[in-house]
Amino acid sequence: MLDYNLVSALATYRMPRPEDIPVLVDMVERFHAETRTGHHVGQSEVLATLKELNQHRRSGSVFVFEQDEEVVGYRLIANRWSNGLGGTVLHVDELYVRPGRRGRGIAADFLGLLAKVAPGDAAAIQVELPAMNRRAGGLLRRLEFVESKGRVMIRPLRGGGEGRPPVRGGRPRISP
Repeated sequence: MLDYNLVSALATYRMPRPEDIPVLVDMVERFHAETRTGHHVGQSEVLATLKELNQHRRSGSVFVFEQDEEVVGYRLIANRWSNGLGGTVLHVDELYVRPGRRGRGIAADFLGLLAKVAPGDAAAIQVELPAMNRRAGGLLRRLEFVESKGRVMIRPLRGGGEGRPPVRGGRPRISP
């Protein structure tokens, strides 16, 4: 589990605090409505997810995205082991940015930071695109993700993966 804050010039990406729960629940509900998952996910499901990830820290993590002291998005990662990749895959299960804040680079910024600070056993970041989301697909391709299966895109983090090493650049500031 990634349990530290990531800070960039664009936003702060941090673990949710108790006061964030109402806005997090609202964003999760909006995510499922917009992506038409058919799932009703409300406060009890969000609290259960937070409890599960807190008790089983290697299972994944949740971050909220904050700009100007306002929570404007979130990301849920579910970790899984990949025999084929020889390491943990950080599966971006849900990524949501409020409509008024979209198109400003928040998702790209977060995914770029995630690639730079991924745990040592992380072999890749995987994202499943909502159907017909060409904009997200273009963003992921610019961030060095490659199409894997269907609507899944993956970014290798270490050796292999399309025969080229990952771009790991400078490290962002991490705050406790």
